[in-house]
Amino acid sequence: MVAWFCRRHNRKFVFRLAHDSDCIPGEQLIGYWRDRKIYEYGIEHADLIVAQGIKQVSLMREHYDLSSVPINMTVEFPGDSANVDRDIDILWVNNFREFKRPELVLKLASLLPEFNISMIGGPAPGNEGLYRMVEAKTKVLNNLSLLGAVPYHDVNDYFSRSRIFVNTSDREGFPNSFLQAWAREVPVVSFFDPDGLISSEKLGTVPEGIEEMAGTIRGLLSNEVDRREMALKARVFVLEKYSPESVANKYESLFHAPPS
Repeated sequence: MVAWFCRRHNRKFVFRLAHDSDCIPGEQLIGYWRDRKIYEYGIEHADLIVAQGIKQVSLMREHYDLSSVPINMTVEFPGDSANVDRDIDILWVNNFREFKRPELVLKLASLLPEFNISMIGGPAPGNEGLYRMVEAKTKVLNNLSLLGAVPYHDVNDYFSRSRIFVNTSDREGFPNSFLQAWAREVPVVSFFDPDGLISSEKLGTVPEGIEEMAGTIRGLLSNEVDRREMALKARVFVLEKYSPESVANKYESLFHAPPS
């Protein structure tokens, strides 16, 4: 709809990809054929498509034969995190959807009884049963707390109190939660690694299964020197690559570039 409006009123339309599935026909989180066609009209008539990383650039070219430009997201930076009381060992933040695999956190809690885990998130439409199942099983696990949905700005306090952030999804885009964690000196342990950043920059770890995830977390939480070194590296990386100034400068250069 925005693409149509911009063409009609001689305006430019910039579309930013939010998830890898945005680039793959039939995998978008769009319920109806009509709406999928409206979506495809929009991306085909965008003056600029912005990707979260090089993987999405490749997917857009492969599936839609459309060019896109990778531009980092940005994140609000907190103050000094050095003196924060980190009373949450492990934090999980996500909407409850099947591909987010929140049930794996139940397994993680059983594998790591010596550490406390906090889960934040509410059920996405159609996933209320999944939420109720996790909620019921949480009540029998002494080290797992389900806090429900928390507003974006309020959830930052939980990141600041955490020692490790985990992601159990089997597919993602580039989660904002990764940036929220890294900016607050929290390493990320995730099955999903956007453009290989976690591994290449040593911003956390990328295990291959839930048992390996548990072992990795136990190792990090048992060695505060290693965890702290990884945490500081993550904050420096985000400051350099994801600051509002650097991201805004990239957009500005594209907006003022002569048409190709």
